[in-house]
Amino acid sequence: MLQRRDYIAENTGIPRTSLPFVGELIQVHKDHERWTGAIERLLRNFALTILVHPDNYQQVDAFVNITNMRGRIEYFPVPAAVTLPPTKPSPNTVAGKIEIKPDAGAFGRYIIRELFHRFDHLCCDTTNRQWHDADQALTITGLFKGRSGRRIKDDGRDINDRRNWVLGWNNQAKLALLIERRKHIEEAGRKAAGSYEAAQKQKQVHAARLAAARQLIADAFTFDQINTLAVAVQMKGKQARRDTLKQDPTLEKLSREIATAQKSLKETGRQYDQAVAAVAVKEAEEMRNLERTQQLTEITSRETPELENAFLLIRKRLDLPVQRLDDVDSRRRGLFQEYSDEITAVQKIETDKTYAALAKMAEIILHDGWQHLHDELGSAPPAELTPAAVERFQRVETRICKDDSRNCSVGSASSFTAIETAWLPASTSERSSAFLRAAGCDSGPFPSSDATHGS
Repeated sequence: MLQRRDYIAENTGIPRTSLPFVGELIQVHKDHERWTGAIERLLRNFALTILVHPDNYQQVDAFVNITNMRGRIEYFPVPAAVTLPPTKPSPNTVAGKIEIKPDAGAFGRYIIRELFHRFDHLCCDTTNRQWHDADQALTITGLFKGRSGRRIKDDGRDINDRRNWVLGWNNQAKLALLIERRKHIEEAGRKAAGSYEAAQKQKQVHAARLAAARQLIADAFTFDQINTLAVAVQMKGKQARRDTLKQDPTLEKLSREIATAQKSLKETGRQYDQAVAAVAVKEAEEMRNLERTQQLTEITSRETPELENAFLLIRKRLDLPVQRLDDVDSRRRGLFQEYSDEITAVQKIETDKTYAALAKMAEIILHDGWQHLHDELGSAPPAELTPAAVERFQRVETRICKDDSRNCSVGSASSFTAIETAWLPASTSERSSAFLRAAGCDSGPFPSSDATHGS
């Protein structure tokens, strides 16, 4: 109900003070507090009625009419002019036990009139003679009757439960009551949570016991399985037999022999493990020797004439013959380094010759007397000594010498001859590289014949 009143105020712009509940403007006089519960029951519906100021009731009617209020709402437009009763209500009536909020204004006058006409119930402690003779009456327990004679009593809620009371313009007492009630509820909640946790643990214990009992049933459990007396008798008999056997000299001798045999077996096992490890080492060495033999077999099966010559050269370089396969690697590395150094030296010589040939080509092309050969040789010196460049110079040299042998000067021939000499392949390097590749070794710094020719 409070939410619906606030909803109207927010959407119409009417202040909440202009839309008060009746219950916010009245309360039971402190001299009659013992009647508060009964009067709260009688006036509850009237207390929850919203009063509308005469300037605002048309606006409220229009809004409520077009709006789904999500429940029941009751309001009353207060007239602009209210005629008060000529006399005050009797203190023995409900109207006489109610006091109005001092600043209620027109709303207060309207409430006084309604109380005087509608709630002049005679307050009776019991259903005595006065109760029966009165047109309207109310008992201290909440039974009331109206002018029509109908009796009503609603014990759905405790008559003295202040949480359900709605009368009064000061709610501090009710707020304190609710706060205290909340503390009790929270404490009860904590106790309930503790009880629940204890119950859960107890439930788990019972579940474990039930599972164990079911397992015993499934295993066809019998009492003999836990008959400790029978087990104790058997143990005593076996202990007596053990003591008797301990005194037997034959058993003592057998025990010593078993201990000796176990020690010997342990030593034999250790020797066996050592032998297995040694065999594994030998097998690994044998596998490596087989792999090396296979490599040598593959090497000797390819290009036999060249390899025979290579082996002869290698044999001449060896100071001592190879006695063991383990020495092959060290000898191979030594020969590899020796050949590498020699081939590096040869490559340096070839590089120097290449630069010399390029310089000679540049001298010929840039010479003033050879400009007529630019169509064939090109007008710019070659940057690299490629087979095509050498072939062009050889072709020009051959043509010049063939066409006019008298003009083939010594200087020209020497120039072209220098170029050809620089281009000669290093056959020693090529053969060495070929051998090392065939032997399964990385050629390292040795260039192939293709690399020597710049292709």
